[in-house]
Amino acid sequence: KGQKTDFRDAIHMASMFRMDLVVASFIPPADIRDLRELCRYRLKLTYMRTSEKNRFQNSMTISKIRLDSVFSDPFGKSASSIMEYLISTDPDQVSDDVILGLVCRRGNTKASDRDILESIHGYEFIGVQRDKLQVISLHLSQIEECIALIDSKLEYYRQKYAGIIRHLTTMAGITPMSALYILGEIGVDMAVWKDDASLASWAGLSPANNASAGKKKTTRVGDGGHYLKPLLVQCALAAVRSTKKDPYFHNKYETLKKRRGHKKAIIAIARKMLVAVYHIVRDDQDFHPI
Repeated sequence: KGQKTDFRDAIHMASMFRMDLVVASFIPPADIRDLRELCRYRLKLTYMRTSEKNRFQNSMTISKIRLDSVFSDPFGKSASSIMEYLISTDPDQVSDDVILGLVCRRGNTKASDRDILESIHGYEFIGVQRDKLQVISLHLSQIEECIALIDSKLEYYRQKYAGIIRHLTTMAGITPMSALYILGEIGVDMAVWKDDASLASWAGLSPANNASAGKKKTTRVGDGGHYLKPLLVQCALAAVRSTKKDPYFHNKYETLKKRRGHKKAIIAIARKMLVAVYHIVRDDQDFHPI
């Protein structure tokens, strides 16, 4: 008490602003803001879809239905058809022949007919599980429709920034959709950033430099980039798995992992990818690891 400096800090900030020494915040142009809105909304819908799928699988487990043990995708064509049949049919009228007829053999289904039937036999919809599964199925279909509608709106931006997206996808771990998400966050004009380091700092991927009395303290990255940072981490996780076609990031990751561990190595790869994105967009060229 009595040692607050808020008033003096406010005077100092006003003086800095009067001398035009306050760095302006990044405000993207209107079209990038619209792209950002659509991408972030699509991301929220995918999170919602994942939550609903988890609830659906939880109800399947409670009902003793283990389709996820025989199908690689419990929401694929075969599993979805079987679940729709079980939900809409009385248990006494369920036929094994009908269930096997719903299995799509053109995919990667490796389970035998016996395994498929054993994963269903003995199922029981306890309480309101059947009603819950019906509501979740309806909601999932509605979410899919909404995502498809947003994708149709995003097609305009895919065409508009097709050249930049093509350059970005030459880097391992970046898909056309993730490239569009990145452009929605940082824009296409790299002149607004002082350099690649300032962009990395804005995205929350720059390590802290906290040392006192010769002792190095925390080096954790900042809290910025609530949408961009998780996206780049996902891209980095995909990039380090590329061992033959594009081993550049994989080799860097293995070198860093030995000294700093997995998590810090992935953050470092994400920062390296963002720096590469900065130069790719600025110079309008493909990714060149050298």
